[in-house]
Amino acid sequence: MDRTKKYQKIAQVLDWIGNIWLILVCIVIAIEYIGIIIFQEWGRLWEILSPFNVWNFIAVVITLAPGIGIKILANKLRKNKTATHNEI
Repeated sequence: MDRTKKYQKIAQVLDWIGNIWLILVCIVIAIEYIGIIIFQEWGRLWEILSPFNVWNFIAVVITLAPGIGIKILANKLRKNKTATHNEI
């Protein structure tokens, strides 16, 4: 297997891992919000989702960051692979 096919496969696997991470994290976040609605009512959910609640925003960003980072890495790997392939 030549180098470009390896890069393409690695990029594809990383893209899938990133997608799976983001989907699972979104499901977990949705379950958490549903749990807040069930056990603490709507008012508490609005407090958590308030634009002034910086801690919730930071927690969501930190939770989503690995999946987004993996997707960015996969895209960069694809671009490097095509640039290297076109130059040769």
